[in-house]
Amino acid sequence: MGSRILLVGSKQSIFLKPSLQYLAQLGYQVDFFDEWQGLFLSNENYLMKFLKVVSPSLRNKLLQQNQKRLNRSLENKVKEFEPDYLLVLKGKNIHPQTVAKISQSGVKTINWFPDATTNWRSIETLGPAYDFFFTYDPYILKMMREIGMSNGHYLPFAADLEKDAVFPSQHDYQYDIAFIGSYEPGLYDARVEYLSRLKDLALHIWGNKNWLNTPLAKFYHGRPKDEEMPNIYRQSKIVINIDQQIPEEEGINLRPFEVTGAGTFLLNDPIKADIRRLFNDGQEVVVFKDAADLRSKVEYYLAHNVERERIARAGFERTKKEHTYLDRFSQMFNIVKS
Repeated sequence: MGSRILLVGSKQSIFLKPSLQYLAQLGYQVDFFDEWQGLFLSNENYLMKFLKVVSPSLRNKLLQQNQKRLNRSLENKVKEFEPDYLLVLKGKNIHPQTVAKISQSGVKTINWFPDATTNWRSIETLGPAYDFFFTYDPYILKMMREIGMSNGHYLPFAADLEKDAVFPSQHDYQYDIAFIGSYEPGLYDARVEYLSRLKDLALHIWGNKNWLNTPLAKFYHGRPKDEEMPNIYRQSKIVINIDQQIPEEEGINLRPFEVTGAGTFLLNDPIKADIRRLFNDGQEVVVFKDAADLRSKVEYYLAHNVERERIARAGFERTKKEHTYLDRFSQMFNIVKS
């Protein structure tokens, strides 16, 4: 019998399915605790919409009452399941006091936190309670150490890809250029700036409805479901990734792993140093320098199919070898057990 892991997260999380699947492949007994269960609106998205329309005082009261019940339920679940490890995926509803109490009972507490420095306050508040706190960004790790948090560790994101996966023998291309991602004014202005250079080159955009309020509205196809995204990647000749433009940050978002894991050519922005640390630029992915270079590279790789496919295959093989969830959870528990 393998060690027991109580996995805590949201049912809506894109990380849930691969976490359950690959932890089980590693031989762990895994049970799941929904950090939104028992709240008066159990769906995270509906809850957030509801809380936006009530008064701040009522919102705080409702959240406090429901989070207290939730945290008591988690403590009871730990007593019932008797895990060796508590693994939390973000866990903003889990109180630091609850984590500390569980840790004091002998359970190793772990958080794999997926947010950027824009959510630094949560990292600063939640992080110290855990025995191990994993972040995808080396810059966040530096910030943690600067304020005396010695429990931080670096763990990039990963692809939901089996180790015996095979590069697609052929692609049923439907799209020349695809971009999947939200648009938020002020946060993702670079996405509009960059993609506007491609308006005459068969551009396709998926994301939130804010795209309808941009000059790129006519290229918008709606918000894809998580399970639809791999097919969009596979049906695209080129997928573009444009991350948050925060120069200090180094860690890349989930998209490079998803796209290369689907066997598709990735054209990535240059803002995060990890894109060149985790992939070979020009061989496994291609990094553009600026808006003019983005257009130039799009035109080039649309016209050079063999070269584009060679890079897509190399990116796929690199991700399969080093950047799967199986790799990440193995790395995580090597650290936890050392």
